[in-house]
Amino acid sequence: MNRPAAPGTLSGCHNSAESKQNFGLHSYGPDIELGFAFNFIERQQKQNKPFFIYHTTHLGHTAYDWLKPEDG
Repeated sequence: MNRPAAPGTLSGCHNSAESKQNFGLHSYGPDIELGFAFNFIERQQKQNKPFFIYHTTHLGHTAYDWLKPEDG
C-alpha cells in the first residue's frame, strides 16, 4: 500500500510496529483490504480529488483455515 505518511515507499499490513500490533491471526483479510480502500476514498474526498478503485474481493473463494488444514 502506498501510504500518505510515507510517500514513495510501499508498506503492507505486516511491516510496521503499528501493523504488527493491529493485524495478525485475528484479522480478516477482506476487512483489511476494504479499510485501505475506504481510507483512500476519504483522503481523496477531503482533497476534492477524483479517484478510481478497482477492488476484487476474495470472498468468492472457499474459506480455508491454514491453521486447521484437516478441516479443508
